[in-house]
Amino acid sequence: MNIYNYPIGSEWRKWDLHVHTPISYENHFLGWDTYIKKLKEKAIEHGVEVVGINDYFSVDGYEKLLDECEEETKNTNPCIKLDNGKMLYLFPVVELRLENFTRDNKAVNIHVVFSPDILPSTVRSSFLEKLKIKYQSYNLNCKEDDLVKIGYAEENNGRFNVNLDLSSFYAQDKERLLHKALKIISFSNSIFEDGIEKFKNILKESGIKDDKYLIIIANKGTGGLDALHWYDKQKFLSRAGNIRQNLLNLSDVCFSNDENDIQFLLGQKIDTPKNEILNRFRSYKPCIWGSDAHTEENLFHPSNGNTTDYTWIKADPTFEGLKQIIYEPEERVKIQKENPNFEFD
Repeated sequence: MNIYNYPIGSEWRKWDLHVHTPISYENHFLGWDTYIKKLKEKAIEHGVEVVGINDYFSVDGYEKLLDECEEETKNTNPCIKLDNGKMLYLFPVVELRLENFTRDNKAVNIHVVFSPDILPSTVRSSFLEKLKIKYQSYNLNCKEDDLVKIGYAEENNGRFNVNLDLSSFYAQDKERLLHKALKIISFSNSIFEDGIEKFKNILKESGIKDDKYLIIIANKGTGGLDALHWYDKQKFLSRAGNIRQNLLNLSDVCFSNDENDIQFLLGQKIDTPKNEILNRFRSYKPCIWGSDAHTEENLFHPSNGNTTDYTWIKADPTFEGLKQIIYEPEERVKIQKENPNFEFD
């Protein structure tokens, strides 16, 4: 089987770009061995062919799963061979929390999907470790040593020690402290003060070109923009609405399975002129959905086991294939139970 050859061209496949691993601070997975076994089984059960390995401020889970991939694919288009003979293709996804909070005290979530030919070590050094996070009065970087120090402070009544000697810490202690830090950190929204280019320059200045990643904003769900009201009491654009506008302008894709969101972001709503969508948000936005799974049982089951709103994308299972949905958002992606190929006019 030639894993790089797609002889019949683009076809509808199920994608899930929102799957967590045991690395995520908030999960109920039973451990790596069980997770890997169930990941393969559930991919077959749900018929999913492409997965985004999505953890908070980390690519460690994705990197660990590369050990399960076919050797010749690991640095290009990594995939795991399943028992049914098909492949499960992997994308690295980093989930970030912005320091803006919604009315239900949830931080706004941003997801960055990288091309799989960008190595995890590059994502760390060129992106994650350059993100500024604030803890107490300290301006820190999103790198392991600083995160462990934050976790240690949380276990010691908030006493932060910038000079903490980490050499004597066991691996399991570091992991515990990392989880504590990841549970509370967010990165500053000041990064958006100069618009989309300031955010992208973090990557560009490190040599990661803008055709090697896509930005997904959660428009619905935990940390979704739908919790930020568009208008104030006088029916003018509110401060929360402006934050929402800026983040949608930044994004390439949105997470939502709501039909109103889908139509609005594609410029299909009668009460919103198409040119206003383009003026405010830079482009029409395709919507996708996923499982956001935090347990083995719900892997690949949309809405964490609560719906059958699968994401179907008509493309090859590659990063170039995924990018097609931003150029043809109406034709390339559907959120529904059945394969769109079964629909007839």
